[in-house]
Amino acid sequence: MGFFSKTIGRLAAIVLDLDYTQQPKEQIAALNDFLTKNKFEIETGDLEEFLALLKKKHFVDSITISKAGELVASSEGDGIGDSFASAALIEFIGKQIEDPQTVLMKMTDCWFMIFPFNQNIYIIKAGTSLSTIELRALARELDSFLKKEKNSRVRNSISAKKILN
Repeated sequence: MGFFSKTIGRLAAIVLDLDYTQQPKEQIAALNDFLTKNKFEIETGDLEEFLALLKKKHFVDSITISKAGELVASSEGDGIGDSFASAALIEFIGKQIEDPQTVLMKMTDCWFMIFPFNQNIYIIKAGTSLSTIELRALARELDSFLKKEKNSRVRNSISAKKILN
C-alpha cells in the first residue's frame, strides 16, 4: 500500500504543481549579512567611481557602455573592442531575430552579456549570467547617472556663458 500512496502523492504533486522546497536559509542569511556590512548608496559625480561601485554592487567583472558602436564609458578602460563587437553583434542578430532584448554568451572564463537599453548598449562581463531583471536594473542606474551627468554639464555650460557675458 505504501508504494501506491507514494506514487499517487507524486502524481498529484506534479498535476497540482505543488512545491515543497524551502528557502535556502543559509544563503539568505549570508546575503543579509553582506548587505548589512556593505551599503550601496552610490553618491558620486565621477563616472569611473560610479562604475567601480556598481561593479561591486552587482557582482560583475566589467561594465561597458556603447552608443552606436562608440564607447561611452568602460569600467576597465579597454571597452573599445567590446563596444564595436557588441554593436556589430546586435545589428547582426537584429537582422535574424526581430527586436533582440538580451544576448548572453558563455566564454571560457566568464559570461558576456549585451543588453540594449534607451539608445545605449550595455556590455557586462561576469562570472555568472545575470537575469534580464538584473541587467535592466543595472542599465537603469547607469542611464539615470548619465542623464544627471549630462544635465549638470549643460547647467555648468549655461552658467559659464552667463558669467562670460
